[in-house]
Amino acid sequence: MASDGTLSTGGQPIAQVGLWQPADPLSLRHQAGTMFSADAVEPAEGATVLQGMLEDSNVEPVSEIARMITVQRAYELGQKFLDSEDERVRGVIQALGR
Repeated sequence: MASDGTLSTGGQPIAQVGLWQPADPLSLRHQAGTMFSADAVEPAEGATVLQGMLEDSNVEPVSEIARMITVQRAYELGQKFLDSEDERVRGVIQALGR
């Protein structure tokens, strides 16, 4: 397969894989699994096909897990603050109510 998506056999081109993109990315609609549809598509300018390549994720799992732990700890700290503030307000209300 050539970088423009052309499939060949015996040195002769037989077909070409289409490289398309949605005309309006906001018009994408989820169909099922990883399938999407769009109102209109247009040729993807400057796109290439690489034979034998595997697309990687753009997420670093280890750093994302570390970030999730940091966010969880911050949430727990905020929740403890709210709980202690609630106890303080309840104590003031009870003291004033006597």
